[in-house]
Amino acid sequence: MHTKAEISGAAALTICEALLLCLKESGNLTKEQINGLLTDAVSTHVNAAEMSSDSDLHKSAAKLIEEIAAGRNSTRHL
Repeated sequence: MHTKAEISGAAALTICEALLLCLKESGNLTKEQINGLLTDAVSTHVNAAEMSSDSDLHKSAAKLIEEIAAGRNSTRHL
């Protein structure tokens, strides 16, 4: 059985990926803008890892976002 936090995280990730895909497909964001957004998100987690007592969480989040940006963790490519 999964925790509420795990379920919430999976749901949030799916919603965010769907939003980014929709924004790209509708022409509201370019692939470059989405990549910039994902790069900023990675930087946020890398910086947080340096200052947080839970650095593993932030490092893992940064790695996951990098995988999404590279197209390795999405059902459809951003």
